[in-house]
Amino acid sequence: YVFFIVGVSNHMLQGLSLILVLGSVLLLTLGPRVFRFMFLPVLFLVFAITVSEQVMIKLTFPLQLIASKGAYWVMSAGATIWSAFSSNEFLVTLKGNTLVVDYAGKSHPLNVAEACSGMRMVIAFLALAATVGLFGCKQWWQRVALFLMATPVAVVLNIFRVALLGFLTMYDPGLATGDAHMIIGTLLLVPGLFAFMGIVWALNRCVAEEEPEGEPAAKASG
Repeated sequence: YVFFIVGVSNHMLQGLSLILVLGSVLLLTLGPRVFRFMFLPVLFLVFAITVSEQVMIKLTFPLQLIASKGAYWVMSAGATIWSAFSSNEFLVTLKGNTLVVDYAGKSHPLNVAEACSGMRMVIAFLALAATVGLFGCKQWWQRVALFLMATPVAVVLNIFRVALLGFLTMYDPGLATGDAHMIIGTLLLVPGLFAFMGIVWALNRCVAEEEPEGEPAAKASG
């Protein structure tokens, strides 16, 4: 930990080293019998590590493209439905990572920047999936499957978040920035939680519950 402060400065490796130090101190002072109950809480701190800028840039750029293209298709489908019920049509165009919404004679650009790429949402949903998996699933393969589903769920919800912000810009461009922007992203954690609970329900349905030993004999004797 000290090396990544004095020697090679790196926030991501500092956070990883701090977790290793904390786990080592707990293992040394409390012993392996107690540490086995504290291993998962310590490991959960991995989600609090600050990702380095080099890694973040490589991960966010593809997510930006996915979010912008996905939101474009969602808004285009919405424009088609809107035109069937309203005379005030709107047009959506995609220019790189920028969605341009033309409505009521005004053009509203919505730039899908690094903050809208969904990387933070992916990390939040990975942490949420790990928590739901530990308390909601009984077998490890179910927990791994739920954890792998976190990224697709986060990407899909981020597409709908960007599309929702695009629809809101037609009425008030200020809703796509500032506190409203953050509140909308936070509220999407709620449907994400319900999505994970649905996946847990499906995974648990795939496993037949074993009957306790001796139960058939007890019924027969009765």
